[in-house]
Amino acid sequence: MTKQRGFTLIELMVILAVVATVAAFGVPQIQSIMQNNRVVAALNSLSAHMQYARSEAIKRAADISIMADDPGLINWHQGWIVFIDDDTDGIADPGEEKLRQVDALEIPNVTITGTNRNLTFTADGSTTATFDYIIILSDSKTGTQYTITILSSGKISTKKLQSG
Repeated sequence: MTKQRGFTLIELMVILAVVATVAAFGVPQIQSIMQNNRVVAALNSLSAHMQYARSEAIKRAADISIMADDPGLINWHQGWIVFIDDDTDGIADPGEEKLRQVDALEIPNVTITGTNRNLTFTADGSTTATFDYIIILSDSKTGTQYTITILSSGKISTKKLQSG
């Protein structure tokens, strides 16, 4: 007798059934993890650009603004601009130097809204706002929300609010 090599058809079918079952449970979890990572990446990017605007204001001893790149609205998921705000109006006017620009975020089901369209940091690192500035990142698919809070002193913090 010769030794049998390989698998029988029944053994292959059992292995395929086990792999299909594991994949059926694993793929949705992986998609959820990837979506959450995209939201956290957007949170970190916007927060880092806020920190950058503040540090540039201190370094340059000038007003530096960060503005949602969505005329007339407060939708930060359309992108944002960091610029030297020569006339301290919070709007990126022609001739004002753009330091950084971030294009629209392509993250399904995610919105980023702020209490205002723009925020200006002054030479001492504080903001020109007389209130705490809050930006909310919302993922409608998972129900997860994060906030970026900028105090009038200029301190920036992030927090996870809730998860669905």
